[in-house]
Amino acid sequence: MIYLWLALNFFSCSEESLNKIDGTTLRIGTPKSSDDSDIVLKLLTKENECEQTLRNTVSLIPKCLPWVNRGAGEVRLSFTFMSGYDPFRLPVERKHLSVSHNGRLVKEDDKNDVFVELIPHDPVHVKQLFILMIDTSGSMSIQDSYADKNRMEIVKTALTQNNVKAAFFPEDVKTAVLLYEFTDGVPRPVGGQLQFLEDRETYSSLISSIQPRGGYTHLYNSIKFAAVDLLKREEVREWMEVNEAQPTIIALTDGFNNEKSDDVCSDNSSRLQNLVETIRRVRGDPEVDIRYRPLIYTVGLGTPILPRFKLPRENRAEVSGGRLCNRNREVRIDGNLENKGIDNASLAWIADVGEGSSFVKRSARGLGEAFTLAAAKRYLWYELRYKIHPSNLDRQFVTRLRLNTFADASAEVTLYPNAWMDLPPGKGMKDSNWSEKQSIFHSLSVLIPILSLLIFFPMLSPMLINVRRILSGRRRRPPKPSQQS
Repeated sequence: MIYLWLALNFFSCSEESLNKIDGTTLRIGTPKSSDDSDIVLKLLTKENECEQTLRNTVSLIPKCLPWVNRGAGEVRLSFTFMSGYDPFRLPVERKHLSVSHNGRLVKEDDKNDVFVELIPHDPVHVKQLFILMIDTSGSMSIQDSYADKNRMEIVKTALTQNNVKAAFFPEDVKTAVLLYEFTDGVPRPVGGQLQFLEDRETYSSLISSIQPRGGYTHLYNSIKFAAVDLLKREEVREWMEVNEAQPTIIALTDGFNNEKSDDVCSDNSSRLQNLVETIRRVRGDPEVDIRYRPLIYTVGLGTPILPRFKLPRENRAEVSGGRLCNRNREVRIDGNLENKGIDNASLAWIADVGEGSSFVKRSARGLGEAFTLAAAKRYLWYELRYKIHPSNLDRQFVTRLRLNTFADASAEVTLYPNAWMDLPPGKGMKDSNWSEKQSIFHSLSVLIPILSLLIFFPMLSPMLINVRRILSGRRRRPPKPSQQS
């Protein structure tokens, strides 16, 4: 069996520059990463690279190494991020990554059995400065018919849940919270002065002091303040640099951006466009270290007013009244739209350009889950799987991964499936789009009987001839002795 396995490896490819993936017949070239970005997307194609990245999870090395299941059309690659010589942790989601196969973008399509999945591994906490922007406008004192508390009390309950405090103040890394409230005008620090809250007790005490203050909801201006003005303050910038902390902005509101009494929904389209451009400029500023560019999450308390809203497919699509408001373009906000639900379209747009996520919840428990996710853990490495038609894997191919956000980082690699046979084959998983690897011994246990039959059949005909001779009594006569003269 060992000799057979060695033979398969020998004939699979003669190029010494290609890396052999132990336990498979797959060969893989040297990955190429873009080197003109703030961060590097590093593909993990060797066992020693996986060992260095995975640290204490050596058992996951088989998942880390590349694999191609040609029969099912599956390709798997793993990667991590680097900044210089140091690992760099990002809260990457599927939407942040594009996959190309031989130069063509892989677009998910259930009908044609095309899938892409990003699986994070090894969660870790990173040093962060959380900037909480809490809406304290007049509507936060309202008690909804489905709730047993007013909106502000629901928010305070959510922010002081144990799982939320554990997310904001993990025990293994240094973090802090800046707590701000906003209505109209400039946002104000809760308690009257800027405080770096570094423990759960002080944080909980300050949360309990928040009260609705009335006024309109200057949501857009509050996020601009947090992303630009606040991060430029000397004491804030110094705290982040000393503690090597990344800023994460989390804005909570219960309604719409509303700046004056006669505002209608479409008035917010140009305002939101200005905010979107500001966030793009701040997050793309080449003079600012990528570690200190803010991530922005948005949280809404209530019911989405456009439950079927989807962001435009164009990455740089402009905000318009139709896209933002649908049929509500000329509907007044104050006393009308704000009583019907949350402007989830604005929240989604802001979070998307801020590289974060948006949530709309109605209960303290739901808000708590949203805050916990906004204080997201980062991951040591990611496993990327994609599935296409098997005919696309008949010969060598190039896979390219590109990070669409955070930074313009990409990497590509050429993979060489065995021209004769793929080992080990995959086994379909129940209720899953994917297959799982089987051991090489399983493959050989199937292959050995087949090879034995191939050897046996050419020998069968001579064997049958000899048997017939024996049964008929016909035996080869010995040669006659030579006569001597």
